[in-house]
Amino acid sequence: CSSSLLNLEILNLNGCQKISDKGVEAISSACSNLRVFSIYWNVRVTDVGVEHLVKNCKRVMDLNLSGCKNISDKSMQLVADAYQELESLNITRCIKLSDTGLQYILNKCSSLKSLNMYALSSFTDEAYKNMSLLAHLRFLDLCGAQNLSDQGLLCVAKCNDLVYLNLTWCVRVTDVGVIAIAEGCTSLELLSWIFGGRQGFVKDAWPGNDMGYSPNWVRTLCLRMNEAF
Repeated sequence: CSSSLLNLEILNLNGCQKISDKGVEAISSACSNLRVFSIYWNVRVTDVGVEHLVKNCKRVMDLNLSGCKNISDKSMQLVADAYQELESLNITRCIKLSDTGLQYILNKCSSLKSLNMYALSSFTDEAYKNMSLLAHLRFLDLCGAQNLSDQGLLCVAKCNDLVYLNLTWCVRVTDVGVIAIAEGCTSLELLSWIFGGRQGFVKDAWPGNDMGYSPNWVRTLCLRMNEAF
């Protein structure tokens, strides 16, 4: 049976809650040619499981660890060292990760085109300082990055090829950060910036009035606030 899995390239184990590190070891040993591996919402897999994965599967280009709440910065170091050609990474709700873990990824995974960091409020501006190293990044989800301020967003703005940017519930971002995005991310097609209690940013930060930016800067703009202008 294991020999028949050698050519398997895509494996989706999303929601398979009973799989542990031993299970990851077994499946990665049998499927050494995996290019896409997804194990969404598994709270049993730890850094040990990720270590088995990177040891046995050397060709992974798309990795989804979303909701794996028991992996730490160690896993990010393992991924960064083993998968420097990685194109897509989802670490949504990996709540044990710190700035250090993200820095491992930014410093070594320069081929990333998609990075999903939804609901990771623990990252500070320091985590984003090397975002410019991701020169090919097109998709970035920072929804819920409550510690991200304009300082961190200035670093994100250096990702000039961004097409999709989600800043929903990034409550510390102001006009300054959005203007930086307008100036730097000229390929952007979708921007989501939805949160409560802040006023006046559309007039001040939206490109196309008297600021010299093209009114076609984005195709889709999602804005919502609790207070009216």
